[in-house]
Amino acid sequence: MDIHNTKFEKLWTLIGIPDEAIIHQMEVSLRRVGVYNLDDLAFLIPKDVVFPSMVKPVFIRKFGTVCEFYAQGHRLKEDSTMQDVLQALNSAPIPPQSPAHSKLQQSPKSRDMQSEMPVAQAVPISGPVVSEDTSSTPNTHLNVVIIGDCAQYKRGWHHLEQFSKIEKCRVHSVINIGTTDESLTSHCQKKNILLVEKIEHLSVPQPNLYVIGPSRNHDLFKLLDMDLPPSCVMLDLPGTITVKALDALSNFAADNDCPLYMNCSRVVAPYVQQTLEAATAQSTLRVGWYHRQDIPMTRMAEAFSKGRIFHTTAFPDLVVAVMYFGVTVESISRFQLNPGMTNYQTINGITDYVRAAFMMTTHSGVELSVIADRNAPTASCLGVVINDQGDVINQFDHLHSHCDLKLKRRLVRSLMENTNEILPSVRIGVEALRLAEYVGKHFEKNLKDMQPADKSGLWRRLSNRLQQNQ
Repeated sequence: MDIHNTKFEKLWTLIGIPDEAIIHQMEVSLRRVGVYNLDDLAFLIPKDVVFPSMVKPVFIRKFGTVCEFYAQGHRLKEDSTMQDVLQALNSAPIPPQSPAHSKLQQSPKSRDMQSEMPVAQAVPISGPVVSEDTSSTPNTHLNVVIIGDCAQYKRGWHHLEQFSKIEKCRVHSVINIGTTDESLTSHCQKKNILLVEKIEHLSVPQPNLYVIGPSRNHDLFKLLDMDLPPSCVMLDLPGTITVKALDALSNFAADNDCPLYMNCSRVVAPYVQQTLEAATAQSTLRVGWYHRQDIPMTRMAEAFSKGRIFHTTAFPDLVVAVMYFGVTVESISRFQLNPGMTNYQTINGITDYVRAAFMMTTHSGVELSVIADRNAPTASCLGVVINDQGDVINQFDHLHSHCDLKLKRRLVRSLMENTNEILPSVRIGVEALRLAEYVGKHFEKNLKDMQPADKSGLWRRLSNRLQQNQ
């Protein structure tokens, strides 16, 4: 999907915006609140959109009018005029609840299921908690179920500890797929958490949230076939799952009215938000991400087995590319890799990249550079903003600190308090996974036949930084 796409072309024509630069800024603002096509306007509260100062108030007023038009169930036609919009609004009284709000109250269906592109908006869970003791208990907490390897220091244990720290949230039960060690058993007994072996043994009061580990994505089909299906599901990063499989999961969840989100904390990381704000302030479309992990070579075989670098280390950067810049496979006009900053090896029969560097340019001029490094001295992230001359004008460093917990708090708050939160839906994950496979296919070609990316701007800055740390 190109940033200036036909899905919004009718809208901008109707409002009367002549400037491509203003159109671009408005579409970036819309994507930041989860609007990817015209139908999403029915679910939008116009005041939640923060438009740049260059957008005139008259345009914003007309935009709000069209949002109200969509919220009442109307849709634009090819020959629609602003007069038609106003006439439709004046001819019928505004209902007590808009169709969008009413639909969300009737079921916990996510907005991203209404559109072709991902919509990053959590939905509220309404109604009383269905409790084992009473059906009249107030909806005071979210019951969390964790499915995965929950042994101490494993990924599931990480989820267990974090959800235990969040208000209005309690871990109800754990389905452990690994070795059930004494630490896990003791913790569950102390916190009154059920430790069960199979999904079929579960009966979890609503509202609830199921957190599924990367190797257990197929359990979603079982969950949605239960007598009491989940209110919401969060999946970990995809790892080895394919686009086809993740798309099938997403569609199955949509058919069963179950919001499906992805545990990608990068989207709420401070350095990402700072980079986006700086790029908007500078009116530049050139941004770079550098993600470093400190995996020693002695454990690289394990890292290779969990998925290719584009599906693991680089994947959160691709999620950011989709979620905030609207990059898709179809929107890419030029792809470059940097052989000088790319390193691949074969370990235990698996060939993959220890470090990979590439650049994607879209038809609308967005230029995103990514460097993913599994074997760096220290784990950290870097975001940079580049001007038209190729020079780095802003740089934001970030050490991982509580971003996973921050994302979980947002999800719980959005479900329990009906707040307007920006969250990564699995539809975003599908598009990011398509990008990962696209990038991987380019890297599979002979590196010698590829044009190396230039050494200006991001590449020069990060090449020097990388050399200094080795």
